[in-house]
Amino acid sequence: MVHAFAIEQLVVETEEWLMVNLRGSYEYITLDEYKAAGKAYQILYWDQHSRFCPACGMPTEHKTPIMKKCPSCAYEIYPPISTAIIVLIRRGEEILLVHAHNFHGTFYGLVAGFLEAGETLEQCVQREVMEETGLRVKNITYFGNQPWPYPSGLMVGFIADYESGEIKLQKDELSAGAFYSKENMPEIPRKLSIARKMIDWWLSNN
Repeated sequence: MVHAFAIEQLVVETEEWLMVNLRGSYEYITLDEYKAAGKAYQILYWDQHSRFCPACGMPTEHKTPIMKKCPSCAYEIYPPISTAIIVLIRRGEEILLVHAHNFHGTFYGLVAGFLEAGETLEQCVQREVMEETGLRVKNITYFGNQPWPYPSGLMVGFIADYESGEIKLQKDELSAGAFYSKENMPEIPRKLSIARKMIDWWLSNN
């Protein structure tokens, strides 16, 4: 049996104890435990980054497990959630797969990016795809969503169809990208991500 808990220092690894980060723990604990750990991580991250009021600079006070209040100006602080879209783009019997510079590995995933102020989620899909790949997409439909506690995100998945354009990668974001068929798929993300769930959905329906 593998045990998991939060500690301040490393321990010697044995057959019973294994040092892994939150993302790595997905391979060793149940899905419910992983979700609970992700929520706990987000709250701890928020706690560490909300010690002072952003409005007046005074030390904040805990009022509930997920709310702090400034004793000086009464400003209330809650754990922030950064919303991002992720999109699977179809072109005939192929999908677009990309490798981003911030990927921890050699796998290829899907175009993703953060929602900006004043945007709808669908507008964010169109903008991010254009900015990162130079492509236009259409028929944008909702797929699903996933909390992404690295450190405090929500990934909202969409399916879209290629409309027009040639791939022109945003070099500061992506290192590679191309359309792939089922027969020539590169390495794809691990099971814990919504990207993998979306790719598996496409593979099972083509």
